Amino acid sequence: NNVQTSTSTQSVFWNIDKPLNTARSNFGSALLANGQVLVTGGLVTSSSATSGTDVYTSIGWQLASSMKFSRAYHTVTAFANNTKVLAAGSVTTNGQQTAEVYNILNNTWTLTVNNISSSHYSHTATLLANGQILIAGGYNASGKIISAAELYIPSSNSFINTTNMNIARTYFTSTLLSDGSTVLVTVGANASSYLVSTAELYINGSWILLSSGMTQSRAYHAAISLNDGTVLVVGGGTGGATAYTTAEIYNATSRKFTAVGSMQYRRGGLKLTLLPSGKVLATGGADWISSTYPVVCELYDPVTRTWSNTLMLNHGRSFHQTSIVLFTASITQAANWALLVAGSNGWYNYRHQADVCHAYQILHKNGIPDSNIVVMMYDDLAQNPANPTKGIIINHPRGQDVYHGVPKDYTGTTVTPQNFINILLGDKAAMQGIGSGKVIESGPNDNVFLYFTDHGATGLVAFPNSVLYATDLNATITKMYNGKKYKQMAIYIEACESGSMLENILPNNINIYATTASNAEESSYACYLDDKLATYLGDCYSVAWMENSDEKKFNKETLYDQYLVTKKKTHESHVMQYGDLQLGKTHHIDEFQGNEQQYFKENTHHYTQLKRDAVPMENVRISILAHRLVASKQNSTEQQRLQKELSQTLNANHIQQIVSVALSNNNDYSVEEITQKRMKLTQYNCYKTVTQYIHEKCFDLQNEFVLNKLWTIANLCEIRLNDFIITNAIDQTCRNRLHFDY
Repeated sequence: NNVQTSTSTQSVFWNIDKPLNTARSNFGSALLANGQVLVTGGLVTSSSATSGTDVYTSIGWQLASSMKFSRAYHTVTAFANNTKVLAAGSVTTNGQQTAEVYNILNNTWTLTVNNISSSHYSHTATLLANGQILIAGGYNASGKIISAAELYIPSSNSFINTTNMNIARTYFTSTLLSDGSTVLVTVGANASSYLVSTAELYINGSWILLSSGMTQSRAYHAAISLNDGTVLVVGGGTGGATAYTTAEIYNATSRKFTAVGSMQYRRGGLKLTLLPSGKVLATGGADWISSTYPVVCELYDPVTRTWSNTLMLNHGRSFHQTSIVLFTASITQAANWALLVAGSNGWYNYRHQADVCHAYQILHKNGIPDSNIVVMMYDDLAQNPANPTKGIIINHPRGQDVYHGVPKDYTGTTVTPQNFINILLGDKAAMQGIGSGKVIESGPNDNVFLYFTDHGATGLVAFPNSVLYATDLNATITKMYNGKKYKQMAIYIEACESGSMLENILPNNINIYATTASNAEESSYACYLDDKLATYLGDCYSVAWMENSDEKKFNKETLYDQYLVTKKKTHESHVMQYGDLQLGKTHHIDEFQGNEQQYFKENTHHYTQLKRDAVPMENVRISILAHRLVASKQNSTEQQRLQKELSQTLNANHIQQIVSVALSNNNDYSVEEITQKRMKLTQYNCYKTVTQYIHEKCFDLQNEFVLNKLWTIANLCEIRLNDFIITNAIDQTCRNRLHFDY
């Protein structure tokens, strides 16, 4: 029951840690959302199992609530959000066909609504990307090796049957592939108690036996998914007679296995752990040939496909459990990564870049290194002719400079949706020669913080010369999830109709918690109109969460706590939350915004000022022009120029003309029906086509008035109006004009 921890993933040095409260073997464990490790059941004597559970915390092992039944040779699987755990099956009589769920929030166990159809022990359990858990194989209550499989459904806390494996097996492995839905099952022992060399795939409820066998029959082995999408299978043996050093790689594209470098030590019942570096740590195992337990650990390098020795365990062990835990510097810690984006340019949009600069100061002062913070901003404010305080940007009327020290990773024309996507995906090759070249190089144990601020419309947010669509954003973060590019992610979006970027699109089971400045239909609001600068300094939602971060103790406040504060202080729009809502309640701000606790102190005052001067985004330009008109009463020439600009702005919205032309030959819908009530956006391809056409032929999609009415264009798509009819209407409306002058 000794526990050992590593101080480094590069030179692995093992320490003796505090022991479990109960010595046990053949137990189960799971990593929880708060970084703690849950250990359940196991054999306490050669024939007696326990229902007891321990939780590993920053101060050692603590007793937790006992399970309903004693269990050993069972599986323990964390839910997608790591806040609940399913314990299923057992060699013990009462536990064989039962399962129960542990809730970390209230330290309780609850039996599932129904039992598993077949009794299972020495089986496998695999979490799928949709949140379901696949139970397969093992022994039944009679000691027979079985092929039975079933699915646990978290929403109903119950099991349903699925098709059986092609071959009954036990002491095998089940590994989820990078697509999130396919499970690779490798070899093991079959119903005749002989080793098999076959592997099979579980795909959407069906099992496919692979025609290409593995390079070696094995049981009691280990398998793990690598960052490149391949699966490493290693070690094992026959159990009690032979153990192996061999390893092989499964390629999901070719569906074939290829031998790679062998370990130095024979290991059966070993454990593999994927490290943040992408390398794999092999620990423990039994060499049944020499009856020894190797204490030397080995590292697999996926680049060279070879193994190297690391330092030694203090005690040999096999059929043990390993987890990467994240408490203090003495234990492997996750890295923080952040992408901060201001998608606008121009003095009227001062507030967006001021927001991003302020966000950078918070993250930087709280310990996230500049190498892990990527900033995208046009950078046309500090030396702007309209700026009376050159080189300074503020985010509050009495605030300090937030511009100093901000890295200018991507500025001007490099602030584009495609660069945004490439940065998130960590595609350094695509960014070669562009800006600083920095990308988000996060791994499976890292947390990512994404903050975006700019104009928005139904299903899109604006960049200086283009737009990012909701479908493209969600495809990118789903690809990050499938590629194990993060452990958890927090997304904050400041834009009009920003809820439409995530509503009914962002999955709730890919470890992402997101909040937005507004729902899917309303404007977000600017605030802090500054007389001297004649522009708005911030946005209501953004300054609310940032001023909260300036003031609070990160390690005490959760993301959900910050959402509640931001929602309370953002009076004008409805702040929303999306994705994995439970993650927001169990994870703290410091896990995403840094944890050094050296706060950037803005000179903040009572928030009541925000309500007095807050205006919806589409009225910002009008408000600033009106403010300037009043200030220019002594200058008739300036008044005339400003009056002309105000008139152009007020008359800038010609979107309704496009709707009228598009419906001129349509008898099913009137202009009023299309322009007075929003329809739910589902026709994304049509919407993307026609809005891009509008941007190319007619309107600048950075214009607030155009964005504010794009939902009427979405309505044209929703009534299934042909793309050609809509683009023809755009041509007619915008004929002889490259762009309307804004």
